[in-house]
Amino acid sequence: MLDDRGYNGMGRGETAMAYIAGHPDIEVLGVLAVASNTENVCGCEVDLSINRNGDFIDGPVDKMGWPTQSLLEGDTVEVLNKLNIPLVIGIGDIGKMDGEDEAERGAPLTTSALRTILDRSGFNV
Repeated sequence: MLDDRGYNGMGRGETAMAYIAGHPDIEVLGVLAVASNTENVCGCEVDLSINRNGDFIDGPVDKMGWPTQSLLEGDTVEVLNKLNIPLVIGIGDIGKMDGEDEAERGAPLTTSALRTILDRSGFNV
């Protein structure tokens, strides 16, 4: 998990992601792009998203996990457009979806999204 606490622009989260994605000894299978309400961001493109109901959809979601027509907007996701990430899955803000992805419930949205990354990568055999 990479987060720079709402810093607009190339912050510590984006810098860390670029380093990880470009490192020759690390193979990034995919990422979860977390939406936020950060203003004045470019956002990122996603391959698909998991909405607050646990359904995979084409296109991005907003902070609350509802489908949106624009790009996925977040403070640490803009760098993803510049990286060669094989699979980008959008997800709402984990703590802002009215408990739909709480750890006490097994974090069902995050778990499903991560399983999808593993399945599509061929590593989840």
